[in-house]
Amino acid sequence: MKNIREKLSLVAQTPSDFTGLPTSDPRSPLLFPYRSTRQPDDIPILWRLTHEAVAGTLQPDTFNRALEIGNVGLSKLTMGLFWINADLYLALNSKNVAYLSELGFPDAAEIVSLETYQATIERARTFAPSFTALSHAAWVSGGPVLPPDRFPLQELQETTASSRAEFSRLTDLGDVQAAKPFMQQTQAKLHNRFGSLLKATVRQSQPKALVVREDTRYTGGKIFAVRVAFQDRSRSGGKGLYFGNLVISVESDSETQANTLMALFGLAHGVDSMGRDTVRLALQKPAAMERVLSALRAVYDLPTSPQLTIVKEVWSGPDFTLTGRADPELEKALHTYAVSVGKPRKLEVLVRVPAEALISAEYPDTMAAVIGYLDGLAAAIDEVVRDMENDDAIEVQPVVPLTVQPQPLHPLNVILYGPPGTGKTYSVARLALERLDPDFLSGERTRQELQDRLTQLQAEGRAVFTTFHQNYAYEDFIEGIKPVPAPDGSGGVTYALVPGILKRLVERASAPVLSGAFSDLNPDGQVWKISLDGTAGSSSTREYCLKHGEARIGYEQVGRFDEAVTLSGAPPKAGFTPEAPARPF
Repeated sequence: MKNIREKLSLVAQTPSDFTGLPTSDPRSPLLFPYRSTRQPDDIPILWRLTHEAVAGTLQPDTFNRALEIGNVGLSKLTMGLFWINADLYLALNSKNVAYLSELGFPDAAEIVSLETYQATIERARTFAPSFTALSHAAWVSGGPVLPPDRFPLQELQETTASSRAEFSRLTDLGDVQAAKPFMQQTQAKLHNRFGSLLKATVRQSQPKALVVREDTRYTGGKIFAVRVAFQDRSRSGGKGLYFGNLVISVESDSETQANTLMALFGLAHGVDSMGRDTVRLALQKPAAMERVLSALRAVYDLPTSPQLTIVKEVWSGPDFTLTGRADPELEKALHTYAVSVGKPRKLEVLVRVPAEALISAEYPDTMAAVIGYLDGLAAAIDEVVRDMENDDAIEVQPVVPLTVQPQPLHPLNVILYGPPGTGKTYSVARLALERLDPDFLSGERTRQELQDRLTQLQAEGRAVFTTFHQNYAYEDFIEGIKPVPAPDGSGGVTYALVPGILKRLVERASAPVLSGAFSDLNPDGQVWKISLDGTAGSSSTREYCLKHGEARIGYEQVGRFDEAVTLSGAPPKAGFTPEAPARPF
C-alpha cells in the first residue's frame, strides 16, 4: 500500500490497522473472470460501476449487470463498493451477513437487484451508526450492537414449534440421517438469533467477574433451547472455580421450566488446577463464609427467589430458598460443605425468570438484576479465594486422596495413526514387547529378534495380530454363532457359539498364572472334579484316598491314580507306587 500511495502521489497516510476491514479470500481475489471466459463488456461494466459508486449514483442496470459477471458474486461486489464508498454501501461478506442474522435480519444476503440491495442497506442502518462501525462490530466483538428491550419469546415459540414439527416428521419417517443434522442446524440458528440477544443483554449489564464463553451453543439432543454460558474471568486460561448459564426453552417436561429463563451459577465440580479443593478451603475462614453468605442473601429486585442446591453426599437436607434474611440451617449446611474436603463439590444457585418478565418493558432491568446477582456471587468467590491465597497463616488442608489401583508403566490402550509407510506396523513389535516382555528389551535387539519374540508370543496365545477390514464384525472380535461341520462326518452343518479374538485373549488372561514348567500338562485337556466324601472338614475316606492314590466315585470299584493317564494322554511318571493295595470301603 505504501508503493501504491507513492505511485499515485496520495496525501493520506498508509493505514496501519485493518481490523474490521472486509477482505476477499486470497485464493480467489480477482473481481473479474479470466480472459478465456470473459465477456467483452465485463471490464467496462466494472469501471462504470466504480465511477458511479464514487459519485454515489449507482444505476440499476450497472449493478445488476455487474452481479452477473463470472467470478464476482455478491460478496466481492459489495465489498468493492464498501471499499470505494463506505458511507453509502454495505459489504455483504460472510462476517457481516452472519452478524446481521444474529441481529434478526436473516435474509440480508438475498440480493437479486440494486433495489433489494438498497432495501437491505436501509434496514442495516438501524443496527449501527455507520457501516464501518457495523463491520467493525461484526469482526471484533461478534455481539449485537443494540440489546433488545424485551426478549422475543413469541418468535422463539413459533420457530421452535415449526422446527419441532419438521423434526417429528423426519423421526416418524425413520430418517435418522436427516433428523440429527436438522436438530444441530436448528440449534445453531436458534443460537445465532436468540443467543446473540442474550449475549447483548449480558454485555449491557457489564459483569466484572463473569465472562461469556465463546462456544456457548446449546447442544442437547432432546429439546430445542438457547444457552449462553459464563466462565471464570480471572482463571479463564485454566481450571475455573465456577461456571454460569442462561438457558431458555419453550419445551420442557416441567411447566415451571417451559418459557422460563433459567439463570444458574455453580462451583466447578472438580478440584482446581493446583489439585486443591480451593473454595472449600477458603470457606473455612469465618470472614470468607460471611462474605459468601452476604452475596447469597443479596436477592434484591430478582423476579423470583433463588434456589440453592448442595450435593447430597454432603448435605442430605432439602434445597434452600434464598431470602434476604439470615438462615441458621443454611449456615449449618455451608459449614458442613466447607469441611467436606475431598467430597463432591456440586453447589448451585438457580434463578428463574418467568415468561411475563421476559416480555415486559422491565426486561432490561430484570436481567441486569439477575446477571448482577450471579456476578456478585462470582466476585465473592474470587475475593475469598484471593484472600486465602495471600494469607500464609491459613492452615491449608490437602484434598483427601482417592484410593486408586496402581497404573501400569505403559498405557494399555495405544492408537498409532499416520499415513501409509510411516512405521505403524514396524512399531507394533516393540510396543507389544514393552507390555508383555520388558526384560527382553533390556539389551539391544535387532528388528528380526523383536519380530521373532513377538511371533513366539503369538504362538503362546499371548499376542494376536489382526486387521480390521471391511468385513470384520463383532462376531469375529467378541463372539458369535458360526457354522461348524457336523461331528459325525456326515457333511452336515451345526451352529456353535464361537469366541472371537478379544474374548479368547481375555479368557487366557483370566486363567491363574502358575510358576514352573509342566511339560505333561495339556491346557486344553478335560478336567473332572471329584469330591472325596463331600465337604467334611475331616474325613478318613479322603485321607485314605489321597494317601493311597485312589479316587472313589460312589461305587465299590476303585479308580487308581497310578493307572490313569495324564491330562496330556501320556502315562504317569515312573516311580509312583501306592503305599497300600486298593480296597473297597
